[in-house]
Amino acid sequence: MAAENVLQKIIGLILLIVVFLIIVFGYYSREGFIPKLADKALSLEKYIPVKLSKKLEPSKTVPDDVVKAHASFKTTIESYLRQKTVSPCLVSMPNLGPMRDLGLELSNLDAKSKSRVVRETPDGYVALSVVDIEKAKFCLVNPANLHRCLENKELCKEILYRDTTTIRVFNDKVKIGEKDKSLAPYLLKADDNRLCFIPLHRVGNIFKGCDYSDVSLDNGCVSIMAANLNKCAEISQPTFFGGTFYGNKNEWRFADGAYYFAGTDARVPFMFRIEAKDVSLGRKGLVETEFNKVFSSGTQKEPQKDGVYYEEKFYGKKEDWKFESGAFSGKKWVYKGTDSEVQPSMKTTGLSIEEKLRLFGPPGEE
Repeated sequence: MAAENVLQKIIGLILLIVVFLIIVFGYYSREGFIPKLADKALSLEKYIPVKLSKKLEPSKTVPDDVVKAHASFKTTIESYLRQKTVSPCLVSMPNLGPMRDLGLELSNLDAKSKSRVVRETPDGYVALSVVDIEKAKFCLVNPANLHRCLENKELCKEILYRDTTTIRVFNDKVKIGEKDKSLAPYLLKADDNRLCFIPLHRVGNIFKGCDYSDVSLDNGCVSIMAANLNKCAEISQPTFFGGTFYGNKNEWRFADGAYYFAGTDARVPFMFRIEAKDVSLGRKGLVETEFNKVFSSGTQKEPQKDGVYYEEKFYGKKEDWKFESGAFSGKKWVYKGTDSEVQPSMKTTGLSIEEKLRLFGPPGEE
């Protein structure tokens, strides 16, 4: 027992001497104890999957145009977060061209994100300057779910993002593991705080305009994305062009080589609605040149009545049309409503079965 007590006293004395030497070393060391401790910690980098910055260099080493680009990035992101929008929607990718060979390292914290200007070196990433972006969470899109959303708007309710702790972006590319992926010219605003980068790969399937992999979307998806997802800041007004009512531009979707109206406004003729895509019609949807012409040519005064407007004629409501079949008059649809704006001939001559289908859709769709 006495020997054990002596041993404990010796160990305690040795610990006191070690602590004393550490304090003396820290006090008289030219570099100081804390910097040396930090360097020791950084020396463990090889055991950590994410490379650490060796040193935070003074911001004066960052070129002025890069400092301005970084500040502009922060301002742009914060403006996107302030917008009251219906998610998911698209915002323009901030311009990182002035960063040249430098990049941004975006780290998500609890209530904000840190954005660092970084330089890639053989030993890792050197941080040059840092700003905080309040209430921001940066993410990557979930390619499979976003692809389904582009094909079917109802599936946009799925989780379209993947949360991550750190994202590194260099101009128009994002680092995913050891690989660089090109970026879409948009960010996806997945909710009030999440802004997601959209990695791309080159066309994987030449027979399919838009496909996806585990980490990225086909670059052929970009035009479909632009057509099928709303722009966050876009305030779309109904378009009435050439006597035909086309509804809101942001409610049109691209599918099977044409654009279709996916909204609920009954003034849009059936031939332009997404429901017409799989119906045999002589004409349906708008090809790209027609779509661009319609929505870039301005709009006439918006019609106020409920009912279909097509090529300078008003046809009233679908439920006011009834089918007639006579020995001499043949099969036709005639107007039985009371709206005086519908041409009188519609009550006698009426519409052929094909004409009525193009304007109002199949009979069972009332």
